[in-house]
Amino acid sequence: MTSVKKRILFFHKSLVIGGAEVILINYLKILSKNNNLDIDLWILEEQIENAYIEKIPNKINLLFLLKRKDLDMLSLKEQYLLASKIIKKLLIENKFNLIVNFNSHFDFFLEKYSLNIPIIRWVHGIAHCNYWEKHSDYFHFILKKHHCLITVNEELKKHCLKTLRRLKLKDIPIYSIYNPINIEYIKQAMNQSINIRVSIASI
Repeated sequence: MTSVKKRILFFHKSLVIGGAEVILINYLKILSKNNNLDIDLWILEEQIENAYIEKIPNKINLLFLLKRKDLDMLSLKEQYLLASKIIKKLLIENKFNLIVNFNSHFDFFLEKYSLNIPIIRWVHGIAHCNYWEKHSDYFHFILKKHHCLITVNEELKKHCLKTLRRLKLKDIPIYSIYNPINIEYIKQAMNQSINIRVSIASI
């Protein structure tokens, strides 16, 4: 009997050059190797240059919600309204088992909608926790819609725990998953560095 694949949706803002994006791509590479998972990646903004797009595994279902013309013509409020309509329609049409709110960019949708789907919040740095405390009423409302939080190290996990206690959300579980390491990328970077040093030495 063939097992039914679990569907996971990753939601992120854009494919710009950044540390969070590198980690996202590495997670996707790892998960794409699991034949029991069907992974979707929804990107809010289609940029002129979408970094790392060529590194996304072919098995990942990639979708840009807002096209370049939308970003150029619409105000930020209008962009969020349009994106919310698109997301709502797509969530009705597609049944997901899990949503990963990667780096907080799904919050604008959670402001208006509550979903009967487990939502994981991936937290990249302490700055997020500090921001939650500055806007405690808003984030008390947003964070309690999450099934759990994922941090990239134990130190950040401890900081998040303290923040959640202050926000009276201590019952939200927090787990720490270390950043996945792309060994091949490191090897390539090392070889490139060696070649650069050799070139400089030969000048």
